[in-house]
Amino acid sequence: MITELIGMLERLNTLRMNKSHTQQSLKHVLPSSLSNLSLLNDLDAHAWRLSGTIPDEFEKLSSLEKLDLGHNNFCHLPYSLRGLSYLKDLVLANCKELKFLPLLASSLVKLTVANCTALESISDLTILASLLEFDPTNCTKNIDSQVASKYLRNLSVLGSEIHHWFVQEIPCFANRINHSIKGIIIGVVFSLGQTKQKAFRDKLTGSVDIHAKIIRLDVTIYTTVLDWREVSEVDEDQLRLCRYVDFSKLVLMLEEGDKIQIATRETPYFNGLTLKK
Repeated sequence: MITELIGMLERLNTLRMNKSHTQQSLKHVLPSSLSNLSLLNDLDAHAWRLSGTIPDEFEKLSSLEKLDLGHNNFCHLPYSLRGLSYLKDLVLANCKELKFLPLLASSLVKLTVANCTALESISDLTILASLLEFDPTNCTKNIDSQVASKYLRNLSVLGSEIHHWFVQEIPCFANRINHSIKGIIIGVVFSLGQTKQKAFRDKLTGSVDIHAKIIRLDVTIYTTVLDWREVSEVDEDQLRLCRYVDFSKLVLMLEEGDKIQIATRETPYFNGLTLKK
């Protein structure tokens, strides 16, 4: 097979074997020849129909920085992932048979396990000293809430209520003496309904129909979509929390008296999305 010849490309840096997750195909396994690619830094096996247990040979991919195994059917990850000392971005979104998350490389900066609904346990995240972004959307039942909140960038759960400590009206930013702003968390309740453009929506990096705006002296000076990639595939109301850290533009641009407003696009891209709170 062609995939078995991949190992001959010993100087390969990027390998994309990804398929559309709506595409029907036979189950695959990762070719054993991958272990020869010691210079590979980006491996995308998205929707490759991987099942069972992933082979424990990843430690041989010693230069790997990004690994996307999303939309696959395996139930266990190899312990050798912990040995990837350069791995920064690990995507496991929609691996709905994944039951256990082992100890991972301490170099990780971003970890996505959104919609891994079968997860029964997650190893200690506190050892991931470099972790900045963690997305556990729809798989939070076994995650320590204090640990998750430290790294959380996006979180979605079924529900129609926003916690009382959120400001319900349009907030006005005020500098506090001897304090610096560390970030902003935006909470929204929305429903999706049945959208015909689902396959297209899953490729987006944000909700193109819900915007966060900075308003200064009644003029909108900055607009950004709410930053999320995965959503629950149900018709029920969903509560989404989006965290913008101190180096994000939404935070950096704030000045005394600015207001932050959440609003929907006047002409929506997707039928069925409703912003409720």
